[in-house]
Amino acid sequence: MNKQPEPPKQALRFLRWFCRDDFLEEIEGNLLEMYEKQHVDAPRRAKWQFVIRVLFHFRPAFIRSLHTFYPKNPTIMFRHNLLLSYRNFLRYKGTFFINLIGLSSGIASALFIYLWVQGKLSIDKFHAHDDRLYQAMINRVNTDGITTERATPALLAPSLAAELPEVELAVATTSGIDIPSFTLTADNKAIKANGQFVGEDFFHLFSYDLIQGAPSQVLADKKSMVISEELALRLFGTTENIIGRTIAWEL
Repeated sequence: MNKQPEPPKQALRFLRWFCRDDFLEEIEGNLLEMYEKQHVDAPRRAKWQFVIRVLFHFRPAFIRSLHTFYPKNPTIMFRHNLLLSYRNFLRYKGTFFINLIGLSSGIASALFIYLWVQGKLSIDKFHAHDDRLYQAMINRVNTDGITTERATPALLAPSLAAELPEVELAVATTSGIDIPSFTLTADNKAIKANGQFVGEDFFHLFSYDLIQGAPSQVLADKKSMVISEELALRLFGTTENIIGRTIAWEL
């Protein structure tokens, strides 16, 4: 690896001492770039010209204590920062790529975390009564402490609705994990499916759209079943006029 030629230290130190901060990085970058190019053919001459160029910039426009103007044009600042980035890339390619990979990884990680949190916070937000829906859970005391579980007694839902005035409706449900895949049969066609048992007020609490049927009637009968549009198409080939048709269910 070729070592970068070092300019005259005294001249460089003098430049950094008198030059204003808003011009220093750009001027120093220009001087070092010209010095490195000239040093290849004439090292001695490059050093003298570097000193002369430093002295040339010792003017009121660049001296710290004699000028307080700072450029406010965003286009100039953008070109300035772009030029500095390009020079750093040419001089320190290895470090540049390491920083680039680190910055890209950090931004990507932050973006994925934001999308994950946003997705979690937006689950089931389409329900009309989302701000009034609560899940009842149970705390079990054991030797290791308190364990919180989702499984609650089957009679808890009707008891809450009957005994607590602040509970308007309560519905017991089973998760899809509790019930293995079952078989649905209709018109001599059998398919595998997944589902859950729910109380008759399920569609009063949750705002799921029904293609056919009324929320107050679809689960009134204990033998009633609500199927998805996909299941209806797989069983009957249509979603029209299927209310009242028989479906056999078995584990």
